[in-house]
Amino acid sequence: VYRGPMYALQDSSDKIPMTNSPLLDPLPNLKIKVYSSSTASSSTGMHEGADLLGAMPPGSFPGDSHRENHFMNLRNKSMGSQQLLTLPRDPGNSATGTFGCLGGRLIIPGTGVSLLVPHGAIPQGKFYEMYLMINKAENILFPSEGTQTVLSPRVTCGPTGLLLCRPVILTVPHCAEVTSPDWMLQLKTQSHQGHWE
Repeated sequence: VYRGPMYALQDSSDKIPMTNSPLLDPLPNLKIKVYSSSTASSSTGMHEGADLLGAMPPGSFPGDSHRENHFMNLRNKSMGSQQLLTLPRDPGNSATGTFGCLGGRLIIPGTGVSLLVPHGAIPQGKFYEMYLMINKAENILFPSEGTQTVLSPRVTCGPTGLLLCRPVILTVPHCAEVTSPDWMLQLKTQSHQGHWE
């Protein structure tokens, strides 16, 4: 779990230019099947907004059982005896994918919510099944104090406790108009023990 600084950029003059960022370097054009709850009607389960990368044998095609079996064997070998848990699914509000050392991106279509796993964030030879979910249940609310206003959806990503070599980038839209100097933006996180920070 990455525990580093988080920054809220309030205007374009504070933003870091990404033109020379290693995150924008081209990655190999290899894809892994992605299951997204918003594409249940899709025959292959592949969502056009999700682009996950990994090493696949040559001559394999989307929906090819040889390709799927190869990937499952790789994943099972890398996870070893780790127990596979059922990942949360909420139709239209979640996405799941399996990532290796090449990284990739999970996107919940039409929401502006995404999770970027940069190249090198996952240790070489490991594969992590990750999820991204928007929590829309009314009983799941942020703790607010005084004059605080919730500006974005509550987003959960995980699973918790993953060993990452680099931080992942979680993108969440907000509805604040930050031209007023009265705004003080805070990012709240909840640990897997349930405590808000």
